[in-house]
Amino acid sequence: MKINNYYDKLSYKEQYRLIDRKDILKPKFPRSFFAYENRFISVISKISSYVSKTNSKITILDIGCGDGVYEKLLPRDIFDNLYKIGVDFSKKQLKKAKKYFDKTNQVDLDSDKLPINDKSIDLVICSEVLEHLFFPEKVISEISRVLKPGGVVLITVPNFPSLQTRLSILLKGSAPMVNYSTNKEHIRFYSLNDIDVLLANKFTREEVRGIGSVLFDYWNTVFKLPIPRIFQILGDRFFPKLANGIMITARKK
Repeated sequence: MKINNYYDKLSYKEQYRLIDRKDILKPKFPRSFFAYENRFISVISKISSYVSKTNSKITILDIGCGDGVYEKLLPRDIFDNLYKIGVDFSKKQLKKAKKYFDKTNQVDLDSDKLPINDKSIDLVICSEVLEHLFFPEKVISEISRVLKPGGVVLITVPNFPSLQTRLSILLKGSAPMVNYSTNKEHIRFYSLNDIDVLLANKFTREEVRGIGSVLFDYWNTVFKLPIPRIFQILGDRFFPKLANGIMITARKK
């Protein structure tokens, strides 16, 4: 099966229909009192912070944009200050995402060159993408090519040595985020050090934060345990290497 057909089929699964989710940025009380999947609010906050620092219109490239969930969630004033380009494996996902972008392209990230001019992008979003790729080095090289000098890339990936994965392997000998029976889409597994190696020659890492610290649910570990949100905030800030995911901001050298 071709990779684009595979992701077209996956586009019907719940975890790929992100724009349909309710309360995706923050669950309602009392659920918000406990740790929750905070990747979306973390990425949106980072994009908004970057864009708000400039008065000029910014060109943003969302690699693996899916159904355009990040663009949909952006505040209107931030959204309007962006020229938005989205690329993805899946034609069906791009069809859903098209209304949130000025331009979209279907791209096989493992084999195709990005259809974008050199040094033309201010900000690249590459969120939950690298774990799906055979050749992540190629994508990092392409990101460097299309970014303007001093441009920024924002990357998120699942964190292989997370506390959730460590406890799952210790208690059961397997982990939902790692084992093939429960996670067939991910073919690469990263720690923060692995991402640093990928970025080392072309980028300077500026910030790293955890995502989903102390979030214990059956989709990412072998038990479900509600933990107060304050511990997630502290874990993401001070112990990102143990978080469920990691968010890295890096600037082109």
